[in-house]
Amino acid sequence: MSSRDSSPGVAPLDVEWPLKADLRKDIYKPLPKIIPGAVNTDEMAGDMPTIQAKVVVDAFKNALLSNDVEKLVNCFYTEQAYWLDIVALTSHLRSFSRPSTISEALLHMKYLRGVVGNIELAGDAQFAVISPVMVTIFIDCGISFRTTSPALSCMGKMLLLPAKSNVAAGSTSWKIWAPLTWIENIVQHPEDETQLSYSSKNLDSLDTIETDVLIKGFTESAPVYQGRSNGTFASICCESGLNVIISTTISSSSFNTLEKKWTVKLKTIDGKPGKTITSKHFVQATGIGSQRPNLPTLENEHMFKGLNLHSVHFRNAQSLSEQGIKSVVIVGSANTAFDIMQDCHAAGIKTTMVARSPSPCLSRTLSSLGFPVLDSRDSSVDIQNILVERGGGHYVDVGGTDLIAEGKVAVRGRVGPIGYIETGLRLSDSSVLDTDAVIWCTGFADKDVRTIALEILGEADPDMTNKTDVLGPKDIVARLDATWGVDAEGEVRGVWKRHLRMENYWVMGDVIQQQRWWSRPMTQQIKSALEGHLPSAYRDTPEPNRIERARKASIEHL
Repeated sequence: MSSRDSSPGVAPLDVEWPLKADLRKDIYKPLPKIIPGAVNTDEMAGDMPTIQAKVVVDAFKNALLSNDVEKLVNCFYTEQAYWLDIVALTSHLRSFSRPSTISEALLHMKYLRGVVGNIELAGDAQFAVISPVMVTIFIDCGISFRTTSPALSCMGKMLLLPAKSNVAAGSTSWKIWAPLTWIENIVQHPEDETQLSYSSKNLDSLDTIETDVLIKGFTESAPVYQGRSNGTFASICCESGLNVIISTTISSSSFNTLEKKWTVKLKTIDGKPGKTITSKHFVQATGIGSQRPNLPTLENEHMFKGLNLHSVHFRNAQSLSEQGIKSVVIVGSANTAFDIMQDCHAAGIKTTMVARSPSPCLSRTLSSLGFPVLDSRDSSVDIQNILVERGGGHYVDVGGTDLIAEGKVAVRGRVGPIGYIETGLRLSDSSVLDTDAVIWCTGFADKDVRTIALEILGEADPDMTNKTDVLGPKDIVARLDATWGVDAEGEVRGVWKRHLRMENYWVMGDVIQQQRWWSRPMTQQIKSALEGHLPSAYRDTPEPNRIERARKASIEHL
């Protein structure tokens, strides 16, 4: 099997990995168009979607188990196909494209993971017609399967598209367009949520603590990862019996590459030596884009006599009122800015927003008011780009635009602050804006965890100096994957999965919805590693072969 490694092997430490791709230019592809009349929708009632799906799944299973790459390639939609595996077969987060590449990878994974003859249709298939032209005619079906190395119970989903199997005869067959696979359960270690009700240990008397996993974090990321529950940090820790140490920070950290062991020394907030923790795995759950406020530096800041703060330090508008604040300028025009704007207006504070540049906004109200926005009519607005490349900077309208439309909140658009004056801000159009307080809703500057990991890991441990098998904070950070943005496969970089050059280091972050989804596969990887059942991450990408090229040529000839 011809293949190439999607990783650079032992990548030099001065080379960013994985390389960053452009989601819209490099990843997005036009959706395939369904041939008009390919499907008689009247015939797809009742059990017909399930019957058709079973034909496809059985053909897929037989081709895979018989190692017939040509038949396996023929199971996929010729024009394009995409397989996303969430740890189930690749022991990693991988996306593959092209029928031949997917087929070769599946055959390799079947051999490595011991996929046995139990690939079955799971539940009833569903037929969907959203548009008769674009790729919104499809069958949605579930599958189940097992692996033996390691022993996993897995699930999957397939989206099937209709394809003319014989143009002259007008017959239609269904082909796999987008399969998705994931782990449902680790057979030898099924999930046991009763453990979340166990009481936490009393750590007060311990100077050294041994644990399997050490989680550094104080936001939603940490408890959601381990407890996968609902509620505040305090309530989650209490309900789940998590062992938590508060009012401390990391003094020093090191990783022994031979013993695969972390040694982390803590210190209290007043600088006194704290406990020492040894663990097998380290999880950085300090959030993505939440630790280092992006606060523009303007001239004459010392002149301003009012309150000047970043949104991270904003508590509520009532506290501002209690300080005698009568007016506020909010610099920014994304979700945080609108939330604070609504709070300030509700507290009776005169509020003005400064929108320096157009912001992606899921609302059409603002553009008609002269507010600089990029709404759904602008082709550059893409929610995935906003979330995984920009890391936010958008606004989902939950009523904040009404205050602007009604003239209750003032707006200065397409201008930005360039300096301070005693009573407020000087703007780029040479105007001034008087205010009692300025709140900067300008986001954060740490979307790549490597920019803050060194601060999180603390200093080098003097007890580990000159030990060749021990990595200190600088060595560890140099080996971390770049985070955020997407790689060449369209996968988010550096989070929820193993790093190429650094063992036993995991990063959890992003919004709560992403955390809840990805906490499970990340936990499954760590649990498998602790039990000695986590295979090496599959990083190869098989090259397209002659079968696919010949099949495409034949179809084009027809």
